[in-house]
Amino acid sequence: MKNLYTSSTTNYLYAIRSITKELGYCRAVDISKKTGITPWSTSTALKLMIKKGMIELDKNKIISLTMKSELDLNRFDDNKIKLTKMFEQYTPDDELIERNVNEIFFLLDQCLIDFIVSKKKRFFSK
Repeated sequence: MKNLYTSSTTNYLYAIRSITKELGYCRAVDISKKTGITPWSTSTALKLMIKKGMIELDKNKIISLTMKSELDLNRFDDNKIKLTKMFEQYTPDDELIERNVNEIFFLLDQCLIDFIVSKKKRFFSK
């Protein structure tokens, strides 16, 4: 089973969230303009994301994130903040470097475990 979130789909999700916050709604043409990706490519990607349950399209062609996608984006943001804070605390002191590296690996392990658990849930829920 392939990973639900690729860098491309994640970029689309962040664009959808950003456009929705800015305009109050989001359409395929708005995503295409924001990302610089052709309308045809954007439409193709969005259709696949709808099939995967990552986004929803209403009768007026307004695109929105599913609750799961919104929660996952929030989790990605939290992990990014945690990793950024750890790297900002970097100092040339060997003891602190070792502690920071261990904390980074611990967080990466947590991310990997989250990923594996989500894969198993999807696999066994079929």
